[in-house]
Amino acid sequence: MAAALCFCAGFAFAGAEDFSSITPGTVVSGAGTNGAPVAGNTHFADFTLQVVNNGTGPNSALIFDSANPIAQDADLGTPNQGCNGPGVGAGGAPGESGENCTAQGNLLVIATSVADADNDGLVDTPCDEAGGGELSFEFNHPVSIQSAGFVDLDTQEHANITFYNGNNLAGTKYVVGLGDNSYQDVDLSFYGQITKMIVEMSGSGAIAAVNYGNSTATQQTTWGSVKTDFR
Repeated sequence: MAAALCFCAGFAFAGAEDFSSITPGTVVSGAGTNGAPVAGNTHFADFTLQVVNNGTGPNSALIFDSANPIAQDADLGTPNQGCNGPGVGAGGAPGESGENCTAQGNLLVIATSVADADNDGLVDTPCDEAGGGELSFEFNHPVSIQSAGFVDLDTQEHANITFYNGNNLAGTKYVVGLGDNSYQDVDLSFYGQITKMIVEMSGSGAIAAVNYGNSTATQQTTWGSVKTDFR
């Protein structure tokens, strides 16, 4: 029997998305402030974002400024107030497992509303949906997921991440909530050749960043064919 060999071809594709280049209050996918839909690839070069709201709000995702949270969403602030930031919540206090002592800047949230009374194209009161929902990242090329940062996954809440290679299920990751105003960077480096990542949030919370790198395509061949090629 001919032995099988694997030859790997890398994709020149790598990146990260921390949402820092997008103005807070911007709808980045779903129903926009003027009622017209916002395409999920409008603001992102490497993927298309889709959103499903499981609460009472619209199927929209928007950008939230964690350095300047509104009063009712201070649990999305970074850093925590114990680290001289605006964030409020015991889960993000110094020394906790969800210690939130590094500024995360802009966050991605599922919107409770896209109201824009002053017609400036930005949501008046960015806020995360208490009922949770689904954020789907469909990549333009296969990637190797490295990590994802989460803010304010409360102890009674969680996130479930599902990975796909085309239509094939590649794996899942369950993310336990660490408390009010918590931050956690979740290691996802064991997932490669990913074309879609779906993050299901059971309740409120935000994504601070998604990091991904080069993926590798594997082509299987046989020792016999290799010998033929070199004759």
